[in-house]
Amino acid sequence: MRQKKNIRAMQALRSVILGMSSLGASITPVLAGNSPFDGIWVIDASVEGGLCPSRGKKLFIALEDARIVKLLGLPSPTYSGHVEQDGRAEITLKVYGATANIGGKIAGLAGGGSWASDSILCPGGVWKAYKAEGEGVAAPAK
Repeated sequence: MRQKKNIRAMQALRSVILGMSSLGASITPVLAGNSPFDGIWVIDASVEGGLCPSRGKKLFIALEDARIVKLLGLPSPTYSGHVEQDGRAEITLKVYGATANIGGKIAGLAGGGSWASDSILCPGGVWKAYKAEGEGVAAPAK
């Protein structure tokens, strides 16, 4: 059941990206970049502590040349981030006036780490990621 939801979400993300390309935006670098980390990643983030109205969130991130070029799943976020050659991921995300600092590591098709924010309601948590592959979605890391 979860994999079907993930496949539907990936299809929706691809539709958005393909729609962008029909408007003149190039998607080729996102789908075939120079870094082994380039492509679309599915992020499952969860909150630990606080009184956050949402205990978990699924995000989709597109990487080009190991830098974030698109993030879907949050309302009007601003973000910056990259993945080092050794797989260390560092991201700064701002949404609803709060800033979150995200760190962790990815290797191959999966990864994870932790995040902390200056929000009293949603102070921090952990995340797991897996890279989208082919027509379906790669299985999450165990």
